[in-house]
Amino acid sequence: MDNTTFNAEFAQCLFRYNALKEQVANAIETYSHLVDTQGPNIETQYMMLVGQYEIHAMRLEIEVKRWKRRLTLRQQYVNRGEKPDMVAIEALLDEEFAEWRKKLEGAVEKIKDSKLLWDMEKLSDEDTSVIRCDYLKAVKKLHPDLNPDLSEAAVSLWNKVQDAYAKKDWRRLKFLVSLVDEVTAGQDAFDETPEGLEKLRAACARLEEKEHEVSRQIAELKAHEPFTYLVLLEDEELLKQKQNDLKTKIADLEAVVEKYERMWNNG
Repeated sequence: MDNTTFNAEFAQCLFRYNALKEQVANAIETYSHLVDTQGPNIETQYMMLVGQYEIHAMRLEIEVKRWKRRLTLRQQYVNRGEKPDMVAIEALLDEEFAEWRKKLEGAVEKIKDSKLLWDMEKLSDEDTSVIRCDYLKAVKKLHPDLNPDLSEAAVSLWNKVQDAYAKKDWRRLKFLVSLVDEVTAGQDAFDETPEGLEKLRAACARLEEKEHEVSRQIAELKAHEPFTYLVLLEDEELLKQKQNDLKTKIADLEAVVEKYERMWNNG
């Protein structure tokens, strides 16, 4: 292979490498944004607009089941000609409904967490865009899947960036990203030699595999909750119908609870 052909192939491979690295970095940033920001925001919106009604209905459904079981247990005492032991009945109900109570408590905690996030000051689209650009820069230069030969200082900086991003400490994130270029200087250098070309080819193959993997993860993520809630949340008429259906269900369940309470009180 003459020098002209080699140089052209090296330049083409280097161009491919840089393009792939950009694609993979964008995919990784997108995945992180979906998991850490967009997903929680969607779930919060769903819980505040729909989930709280579903949990109210769940609480009433459990209460209805408990009342039916309570009445059955009391009747068993009567059928045996015994005086109902109310303490024993309630103790048995607590035992039988422990898993239901645990499930309900978990749902209530989720509502509390959503309320906190719902009440937090929201970032503007401009602020969000700046944060994503900052994080993307760090991903390109510091993510270990894109940069397998990171220095110890670069690894340390990446861990700090991840920590700031997870804690939504945007001021610290911006400062850390400002250090990236200094820490990673010369990181992507490839010798324009046959050995350097082979390294470039191997790097491109690795990035292609990673791009497919992250794209698959993103598609899988969007196919499950909370992202599937978007169909409902983005359709105002469908959302209103869902809320009305749940409110009707709640009213019906409340009526059933009242009926069982009367049956119990009337002996």
